[in-house]
Amino acid sequence: MPTAAQTQQKLCYEIKPVIAVGQTTSNAVQVYGTSLLAFITPSNLTATSFTFLVSSSLDGTFDPLKDMNTGNALVSQAGTSAQFATQPSDFASVGFIKFVGNTAQLTSPAEITLVTRTIA
Repeated sequence: MPTAAQTQQKLCYEIKPVIAVGQTTSNAVQVYGTSLLAFITPSNLTATSFTFLVSSSLDGTFDPLKDMNTGNALVSQAGTSAQFATQPSDFASVGFIKFVGNTAQLTSPAEITLVTRTIA
């Protein structure tokens, strides 16, 4: 019988949306088939919070991700050089996601690293 260590799925750090200079919204990245556990922000990030736009397809309409209890846009704190844990169930139905900062990116593009785990 395999041990827990042998069957445990590994964390992935390969999905990296980018917010370009002068923009508030990242490019769309695919998260379908993964569990979004956290995101890691770079040292040059301008935004102090994020909301999220989601779609079932890359070329589809992106709509705000909202909290089912309040109806408000899901908001996450952000900051520089930090890892922010997510509630994976909030993102379980998401195929594609864009990060939307509360302020435009100022200096250089901000690459956000998503921490995911493949869903079997």
